[in-house]
Amino acid sequence: MHVALSAIQPVVSTAEANARRRCVEGVFASTDIVFVNRNRSGKYANGRMKQNQDLARGNLRVAGLSHVHSFIVCDGHGAHGHFVSKHVVDKYDSELLLWIESLRDDHWIMRQHGPLEKEVVEDVYNNLRAIVLRCENALYNELPEHAVLSGTTLNAVLLVGNVLFTVNVGDSRSALVTVENNVGADELLLEGDDDLDDDVPEIIASTPLTVDHDLTGMSEMEAIRRAGGVLSRGERGGPSRVWLATDKAKSYVAHNSPSAKALAAWTCKYLRRHTEQQIEIDGGTHCGLPGLAMSRSIGDFVGKLAGVSAEPDLSHSVLTLTENAHHYIVLGSDGFYGVVDQDILDDMVISWEHRIVSNTGRENTYTTLEKVVDEAIHSVQRTWIVTQSYSDDITALVVRISAR
Repeated sequence: MHVALSAIQPVVSTAEANARRRCVEGVFASTDIVFVNRNRSGKYANGRMKQNQDLARGNLRVAGLSHVHSFIVCDGHGAHGHFVSKHVVDKYDSELLLWIESLRDDHWIMRQHGPLEKEVVEDVYNNLRAIVLRCENALYNELPEHAVLSGTTLNAVLLVGNVLFTVNVGDSRSALVTVENNVGADELLLEGDDDLDDDVPEIIASTPLTVDHDLTGMSEMEAIRRAGGVLSRGERGGPSRVWLATDKAKSYVAHNSPSAKALAAWTCKYLRRHTEQQIEIDGGTHCGLPGLAMSRSIGDFVGKLAGVSAEPDLSHSVLTLTENAHHYIVLGSDGFYGVVDQDILDDMVISWEHRIVSNTGRENTYTTLEKVVDEAIHSVQRTWIVTQSYSDDITALVVRISAR
Protein backbone atom coordinates (compact mmCIF):
# COMPACT_ATOMS: atom_id res chain seq x y z
CA MET A 1 0.00 0.00 0.00
CA HIS A 2 2.97 2.36 0.32
CA VAL A 3 3.60 4.57 -2.67
CA ALA A 4 7.21 4.98 -3.75
CA LEU A 5 7.97 8.66 -4.26
CA SER A 6 11.20 10.34 -5.33
CA ALA A 7 13.22 12.00 -2.61
CA ILE A 8 12.80 15.72 -2.18
CA GLN A 9 15.66 18.05 -3.06
CA PRO A 10 17.89 19.43 -0.28
CA VAL A 11 16.87 22.58 1.58
CA VAL A 12 18.54 25.72 0.27
CA SER A 13 20.94 27.73 2.40
CA THR A 14 19.86 30.68 4.54
CA ALA A 15 21.70 33.08 2.25
CA GLU A 16 19.88 31.74 -0.80
CA ALA A 17 16.54 31.95 0.99
CA ASN A 18 17.17 35.57 1.97
CA ALA A 19 18.08 36.42 -1.61
CA ARG A 20 14.81 34.92 -2.78
CA ARG A 21 12.85 36.95 -0.25
CA ARG A 22 14.37 40.12 -1.62
CA CYS A 23 13.40 39.08 -5.16
CA VAL A 24 9.72 38.64 -4.35
CA GLU A 25 9.35 41.17 -1.51
CA GLY A 26 6.88 43.80 -2.54
CA VAL A 27 5.38 41.82 -5.42
CA PHE A 28 2.13 41.60 -3.46
CA ALA A 29 2.95 44.10 -0.73
CA SER A 30 -0.28 45.95 -1.56
CA THR A 31 -2.39 42.96 -0.47
CA ASP A 32 -3.78 42.58 3.04
CA ILE A 33 -4.31 39.01 4.28
CA VAL A 34 -5.90 38.32 7.65
CA PHE A 35 -7.02 34.91 8.88
CA VAL A 36 -8.82 33.58 11.92
CA ASN A 37 -8.80 29.92 12.98
CA ARG A 38 -11.59 28.88 15.34
CA ASN A 39 -12.50 25.47 16.73
CA ARG A 40 -15.04 24.11 19.18
CA SER A 41 -15.23 20.58 20.58
CA GLY A 42 -18.36 18.56 19.95
CA LYS A 43 -20.82 17.51 22.63
CA TYR A 44 -22.62 14.26 23.34
CA ALA A 45 -26.37 14.26 23.94
CA ASN A 46 -25.71 14.15 27.71
CA GLY A 47 -23.71 17.37 27.48
CA ARG A 48 -20.30 15.75 27.94
CA MET A 49 -17.57 17.16 25.71
CA LYS A 50 -16.12 14.99 22.96
CA GLN A 51 -12.44 14.44 22.26
CA ASN A 52 -11.76 17.15 19.69
CA GLN A 53 -10.37 15.54 16.53
CA ASP A 54 -10.38 18.62 14.27
CA LEU A 55 -7.20 20.57 13.63
CA ALA A 56 -6.63 23.62 11.43
CA ARG A 57 -3.56 25.73 10.82
CA GLY A 58 -2.58 28.76 8.78
CA ASN A 59 0.94 29.78 7.79
CA LEU A 60 1.63 33.20 6.29
CA ARG A 61 4.83 33.82 4.31
CA VAL A 62 5.77 30.18 3.79
CA ALA A 63 9.57 29.86 3.49
CA GLY A 64 9.76 33.61 4.11
CA LEU A 65 8.05 34.42 0.80
CA SER A 66 5.67 37.36 1.17
CA HIS A 67 3.28 36.06 -1.52
CA VAL A 68 2.98 32.39 -0.45
CA HIS A 69 0.51 31.34 2.26
CA SER A 70 -0.83 27.97 3.37
CA PHE A 71 -4.04 26.95 5.13
CA ILE A 72 -5.24 23.48 6.10
CA VAL A 73 -8.12 21.77 7.94
CA CYS A 74 -8.08 18.10 8.99
CA ASP A 75 -11.00 16.30 10.64
CA GLY A 76 -9.93 13.08 12.33
CA HIS A 77 -12.19 10.09 12.95
CA GLY A 78 -11.95 6.78 14.75
CA ALA A 79 -10.60 6.10 18.23
CA HIS A 80 -7.23 7.72 17.40
CA GLY A 81 -8.47 10.41 15.03
CA HIS A 82 -7.01 13.27 17.09
CA PHE A 83 -3.51 11.75 16.81
CA VAL A 84 -3.95 11.15 13.10
CA SER A 85 -5.15 14.67 12.24
CA LYS A 86 -2.25 16.27 14.13
CA HIS A 87 0.29 13.97 12.50
CA VAL A 88 -1.04 14.79 9.03
CA VAL A 89 -1.17 18.57 9.59
CA ASP A 90 2.41 18.56 10.92
CA LYS A 91 3.65 16.40 8.05
CA TYR A 92 1.83 18.43 5.39
CA ASP A 93 3.34 21.66 6.71
CA SER A 94 6.87 20.26 6.83
CA GLU A 95 6.64 18.67 3.36
CA LEU A 96 5.20 21.84 1.83
CA LEU A 97 8.01 23.90 3.33
CA LEU A 98 10.66 21.48 2.05
CA TRP A 99 9.19 21.57 -1.45
CA ILE A 100 9.04 25.36 -1.67
CA GLU A 101 12.52 25.76 -0.24
CA SER A 102 13.81 23.35 -2.87
CA LEU A 103 12.48 25.37 -5.83
CA ARG A 104 14.81 27.07 -8.27
CA ASP A 105 14.73 30.87 -8.53
CA ASP A 106 13.17 30.71 -12.00
CA HIS A 107 10.22 28.56 -10.87
CA TRP A 108 6.83 30.27 -11.30
CA ILE A 109 6.13 30.14 -7.56
CA MET A 110 9.35 32.03 -6.84
CA ARG A 111 8.73 34.66 -9.54
CA GLN A 112 4.89 34.65 -9.46
CA HIS A 113 4.59 36.71 -12.58
CA GLY A 114 3.86 35.89 -16.18
CA PRO A 115 1.10 33.60 -17.47
CA LEU A 116 -0.10 30.65 -15.42
CA GLU A 117 0.72 28.03 -18.02
CA LYS A 118 -0.62 24.48 -18.11
CA GLU A 119 2.84 23.05 -17.34
CA VAL A 120 3.07 25.19 -14.20
CA VAL A 121 -0.34 24.04 -12.96
CA GLU A 122 0.53 20.39 -13.60
CA ASP A 123 3.83 20.79 -11.74
CA VAL A 124 2.11 22.30 -8.70
CA TYR A 125 -0.61 19.63 -8.79
CA ASN A 126 1.96 16.82 -8.99
CA ASN A 127 3.89 18.15 -6.03
CA LEU A 128 0.83 18.75 -3.88
CA ARG A 129 -0.42 15.24 -4.69
CA ALA A 130 2.97 13.79 -3.74
CA ILE A 131 2.88 15.68 -0.44
CA VAL A 132 -0.53 14.18 0.41
CA LEU A 133 0.67 10.65 -0.37
CA ARG A 134 3.80 11.20 1.72
CA CYS A 135 1.55 12.27 4.59
CA GLU A 136 -0.27 8.95 4.41
CA ASN A 137 2.92 6.90 4.04
CA ALA A 138 4.44 8.64 7.07
CA LEU A 139 1.29 7.88 9.04
CA TYR A 140 1.50 4.18 8.20
CA ASN A 141 5.19 4.05 9.06
CA GLU A 142 5.13 6.13 12.24
CA LEU A 143 1.67 5.50 13.74
CA PRO A 144 0.67 2.08 12.34
CA GLU A 145 -1.61 1.12 15.24
CA HIS A 146 -3.53 4.38 14.99
CA ALA A 147 -3.81 4.29 11.20
CA VAL A 148 -5.52 0.89 10.90
CA LEU A 149 -9.03 2.03 11.86
CA SER A 150 -8.57 5.80 12.27
CA GLY A 151 -8.00 8.46 9.67
CA THR A 152 -8.58 12.06 8.71
CA THR A 153 -9.82 14.33 5.99
CA LEU A 154 -7.52 16.94 4.47
CA ASN A 155 -8.63 20.21 2.94
CA ALA A 156 -5.88 22.67 2.10
CA VAL A 157 -5.42 25.93 0.22
CA LEU A 158 -2.07 27.17 -1.08
CA LEU A 159 -2.23 30.86 -1.97
CA VAL A 160 0.51 32.01 -4.34
CA GLY A 161 0.01 35.69 -5.07
CA ASN A 162 -3.53 35.86 -6.41
CA VAL A 163 -3.75 32.17 -7.37
CA LEU A 164 -5.50 29.65 -5.09
CA PHE A 165 -4.55 25.99 -5.30
CA THR A 166 -6.93 23.68 -3.44
CA VAL A 167 -6.30 20.13 -2.21
CA ASN A 168 -9.08 17.90 -0.94
CA VAL A 169 -9.39 14.40 0.52
CA GLY A 170 -12.62 13.53 2.31
CA ASP A 171 -15.59 15.64 3.36
CA SER A 172 -14.07 18.76 4.84
CA ARG A 173 -14.72 21.69 2.56
CA SER A 174 -13.52 25.11 1.39
CA ALA A 175 -15.41 27.87 -0.37
CA LEU A 176 -14.71 31.30 -1.84
CA VAL A 177 -17.01 34.27 -1.36
CA THR A 178 -16.20 37.70 -2.81
CA VAL A 179 -17.96 40.81 -1.55
CA GLU A 180 -17.81 44.38 -2.72
CA ASN A 181 -18.32 47.36 -0.46
CA ASN A 182 -20.47 50.13 -1.86
CA VAL A 183 -18.44 53.16 -2.86
CA GLY A 184 -18.79 55.82 -0.20
CA ALA A 185 -18.75 53.67 2.92
CA ASP A 186 -15.22 54.69 3.86
CA GLU A 187 -16.02 58.34 3.18
CA LEU A 188 -19.06 58.16 5.44
CA LEU A 189 -16.93 56.82 8.26
CA LEU A 190 -14.33 59.51 7.79
CA GLU A 191 -17.09 62.07 8.22
CA GLY A 192 -18.17 60.40 11.46
CA ASP A 193 -21.38 58.83 10.11
CA ASP A 194 -21.84 55.35 11.59
CA ASP A 195 -25.09 54.64 9.73
CA LEU A 196 -24.08 52.14 7.07
CA ASP A 197 -27.48 50.52 6.52
CA ASP A 198 -27.43 51.70 2.92
CA ASP A 199 -23.93 50.37 2.41
CA VAL A 200 -24.34 46.65 3.05
CA PRO A 201 -21.65 44.69 1.16
CA GLU A 202 -22.81 42.91 -1.98
CA ILE A 203 -21.91 39.37 -3.05
CA ILE A 204 -20.25 39.45 -6.45
CA ALA A 205 -19.00 35.84 -6.53
CA SER A 206 -19.67 32.73 -4.45
CA THR A 207 -18.52 29.21 -5.18
CA PRO A 208 -17.48 26.00 -3.41
CA LEU A 209 -13.80 25.26 -4.01
CA THR A 210 -14.06 21.54 -3.27
CA VAL A 211 -16.52 18.65 -3.61
CA ASP A 212 -17.12 16.24 -0.73
CA HIS A 213 -15.88 12.68 -1.17
CA ASP A 214 -18.99 11.07 0.21
CA LEU A 215 -20.87 7.99 -0.96
CA THR A 216 -23.51 9.77 -3.03
CA GLY A 217 -21.52 10.16 -6.25
CA MET A 218 -21.75 7.31 -8.73
CA SER A 219 -18.04 7.44 -9.63
CA GLU A 220 -17.00 7.21 -5.98
CA MET A 221 -19.33 4.27 -5.29
CA GLU A 222 -18.22 2.44 -8.42
CA ALA A 223 -14.57 2.80 -7.37
CA ILE A 224 -15.41 1.18 -4.02
CA ARG A 225 -17.27 -1.69 -5.67
CA ARG A 226 -14.49 -2.32 -8.21
CA ALA A 227 -12.05 -2.68 -5.33
CA GLY A 228 -14.31 -5.27 -3.69
CA GLY A 229 -15.77 -3.02 -1.00
CA VAL A 230 -19.34 -3.43 0.26
CA LEU A 231 -21.67 -0.42 0.46
CA SER A 232 -24.60 -0.12 2.85
CA ARG A 233 -27.40 2.36 2.42
CA GLY A 234 -27.91 5.04 5.02
CA GLU A 235 -30.56 4.20 7.59
CA ARG A 236 -32.79 6.65 9.49
CA GLY A 237 -31.27 9.60 7.70
CA GLY A 238 -27.71 8.43 8.30
CA PRO A 239 -25.01 8.25 5.63
CA SER A 240 -24.10 5.29 3.44
CA ARG A 241 -21.02 3.40 4.64
CA VAL A 242 -18.09 1.36 3.30
CA TRP A 243 -17.38 -2.13 4.64
CA LEU A 244 -14.71 -4.74 4.01
CA ALA A 245 -16.07 -7.97 2.55
CA THR A 246 -15.62 -10.92 4.93
CA ASP A 247 -13.77 -13.00 2.33
CA LYS A 248 -11.30 -10.17 1.75
CA ALA A 249 -10.72 -9.83 5.49
CA LYS A 250 -9.99 -13.56 5.74
CA SER A 251 -7.68 -13.45 2.74
CA TYR A 252 -5.68 -10.55 4.15
CA VAL A 253 -5.20 -12.25 7.51
CA ALA A 254 -4.20 -15.54 5.83
CA HIS A 255 -1.57 -13.88 3.65
CA ASN A 256 -0.14 -11.42 6.19
CA SER A 257 -0.13 -13.23 9.52
CA PRO A 258 2.36 -13.44 11.07
CA SER A 259 4.01 -10.36 9.55
CA ALA A 260 7.15 -8.45 10.41
CA LYS A 261 5.62 -5.24 9.13
CA ALA A 262 3.96 -3.23 11.89
CA LEU A 263 1.04 -1.99 9.81
CA ALA A 264 0.15 -5.49 8.56
CA ALA A 265 0.54 -6.95 12.05
CA TRP A 266 -1.81 -4.40 13.61
CA THR A 267 -4.28 -4.83 10.75
CA CYS A 268 -4.36 -8.59 11.23
CA LYS A 269 -4.85 -8.12 14.96
CA TYR A 270 -7.99 -6.06 14.39
CA LEU A 271 -9.33 -8.07 11.45
CA ARG A 272 -8.85 -11.46 13.12
CA ARG A 273 -11.65 -10.63 15.54
CA HIS A 274 -14.02 -10.00 12.63
CA THR A 275 -13.21 -12.70 10.08
CA GLU A 276 -16.07 -14.90 11.31
CA GLN A 277 -18.66 -12.14 11.00
CA GLN A 278 -21.04 -12.61 8.08
CA ILE A 279 -23.18 -9.49 7.96
CA GLU A 280 -25.56 -9.76 5.03
CA ILE A 281 -26.71 -6.61 3.24
CA ASP A 282 -27.89 -5.84 -0.28
CA GLY A 283 -24.35 -5.01 -1.39
CA GLY A 284 -22.83 -8.27 -0.13
CA THR A 285 -21.41 -9.82 3.02
CA HIS A 286 -19.05 -7.81 5.21
CA CYS A 287 -17.03 -8.25 8.40
CA GLY A 288 -18.35 -5.22 10.32
CA LEU A 289 -15.34 -2.98 9.62
CA PRO A 290 -14.56 -0.14 8.96
CA GLY A 291 -17.97 1.53 8.43
CA LEU A 292 -16.55 4.69 6.87
CA ALA A 293 -19.00 7.30 5.63
CA MET A 294 -16.63 8.71 2.99
CA SER A 295 -14.93 7.38 -0.10
CA ARG A 296 -11.55 9.05 0.44
CA SER A 297 -9.47 9.66 3.54
CA ILE A 298 -5.91 9.62 4.82
CA GLY A 299 -5.11 6.63 7.04
CA ASP A 300 -7.95 4.12 7.53
CA PHE A 301 -5.89 1.18 6.27
CA VAL A 302 -8.80 -1.27 6.57
CA GLY A 303 -10.80 1.18 4.50
CA LYS A 304 -8.06 1.11 1.87
CA LEU A 305 -8.51 -2.68 1.64
CA ALA A 306 -12.18 -1.96 0.91
CA GLY A 307 -11.42 0.55 -1.85
CA VAL A 308 -11.22 3.85 0.02
CA SER A 309 -8.61 6.13 -1.56
CA ALA A 310 -6.26 8.90 -0.41
CA GLU A 311 -6.10 10.36 -3.92
CA PRO A 312 -6.63 14.14 -3.63
CA ASP A 313 -8.77 16.33 -5.84
CA LEU A 314 -6.80 19.37 -7.02
CA SER A 315 -8.02 22.63 -8.51
CA HIS A 316 -7.03 26.28 -8.84
CA SER A 317 -8.68 29.68 -9.07
CA VAL A 318 -7.39 33.16 -9.89
CA LEU A 319 -8.46 36.08 -7.69
CA THR A 320 -9.02 39.54 -9.11
CA LEU A 321 -7.94 42.16 -6.61
CA THR A 322 -9.76 45.49 -6.84
CA GLU A 323 -10.04 48.40 -4.46
CA ASN A 324 -13.50 47.66 -3.05
CA ALA A 325 -13.57 43.85 -3.36
CA HIS A 326 -12.70 41.48 -0.52
CA HIS A 327 -12.22 37.74 -0.95
CA TYR A 328 -13.14 35.34 1.85
CA ILE A 329 -11.79 31.79 1.77
CA VAL A 330 -13.55 29.61 4.35
CA LEU A 331 -12.14 26.17 5.16
CA GLY A 332 -14.20 24.03 7.49
CA SER A 333 -14.79 20.56 8.84
CA ASP A 334 -18.12 18.83 8.26
CA GLY A 335 -19.14 20.02 11.72
CA PHE A 336 -19.23 23.53 10.22
CA TYR A 337 -20.38 22.78 6.70
CA GLY A 338 -22.92 20.22 7.89
CA VAL A 339 -24.95 23.24 9.01
CA VAL A 340 -23.63 26.03 6.77
CA ASP A 341 -24.55 25.70 3.10
CA GLN A 342 -23.36 28.16 0.46
CA ASP A 343 -26.36 30.50 0.92
CA ILE A 344 -25.88 30.66 4.67
CA LEU A 345 -22.16 31.25 4.15
CA ASP A 346 -22.95 34.16 1.82
CA ASP A 347 -25.11 35.75 4.53
CA MET A 348 -22.37 35.20 7.10
CA VAL A 349 -19.73 36.84 4.93
CA ILE A 350 -21.96 39.85 4.24
CA SER A 351 -22.46 40.35 7.98
CA TRP A 352 -18.75 39.84 8.69
CA GLU A 353 -17.70 42.41 6.12
CA HIS A 354 -20.33 44.87 7.31
CA ARG A 355 -19.02 44.59 10.87
CA ILE A 356 -15.44 45.07 9.71
CA VAL A 357 -16.34 48.22 7.77
CA SER A 358 -18.52 49.50 10.62
CA ASN A 359 -15.67 49.08 13.11
CA THR A 360 -13.02 50.74 10.96
CA GLY A 361 -11.15 53.20 13.15
CA ARG A 362 -12.33 51.54 16.38
CA GLU A 363 -10.62 48.15 16.16
CA ASN A 364 -8.42 46.35 13.66
CA THR A 365 -9.69 43.90 11.07
CA TYR A 366 -8.33 40.84 12.87
CA THR A 367 -10.10 41.67 16.13
CA THR A 368 -13.45 42.15 14.40
CA LEU A 369 -13.02 39.02 12.27
CA GLU A 370 -12.12 37.03 15.38
CA LYS A 371 -15.33 38.13 17.08
CA VAL A 372 -17.67 37.42 14.17
CA VAL A 373 -16.18 33.97 13.47
CA ASP A 374 -16.47 33.10 17.17
CA GLU A 375 -20.14 34.09 17.00
CA ALA A 376 -20.63 31.97 13.86
CA ILE A 377 -19.07 28.88 15.49
CA HIS A 378 -21.30 29.33 18.53
CA SER A 379 -24.37 29.65 16.31
CA VAL A 380 -23.45 26.51 14.35
CA GLN A 381 -23.03 24.49 17.55
CA ARG A 382 -26.37 25.74 18.86
CA THR A 383 -28.03 24.60 15.62
CA TRP A 384 -26.46 21.15 15.98
CA ILE A 385 -27.73 20.75 19.54
CA VAL A 386 -31.26 22.02 18.78
CA THR A 387 -31.69 19.83 15.70
CA GLN A 388 -29.66 16.73 16.64
CA SER A 389 -29.33 16.91 20.48
CA TYR A 390 -25.54 16.61 20.07
CA SER A 391 -22.85 18.42 18.09
CA ASP A 392 -19.86 17.43 16.01
CA ASP A 393 -16.47 19.11 16.40
CA ILE A 394 -16.71 22.43 14.56
CA THR A 395 -13.79 24.15 12.82
CA ALA A 396 -13.65 27.17 10.53
CA LEU A 397 -10.52 28.82 9.20
CA VAL A 398 -11.48 32.14 7.58
CA VAL A 399 -9.09 34.07 5.35
CA ARG A 400 -9.85 37.65 4.22
CA ILE A 401 -7.89 38.97 1.25
CA SER A 402 -8.13 42.55 0.04
CA ALA A 403 -6.21 45.21 -1.82
CA ARG A 404 -4.56 47.64 0.53
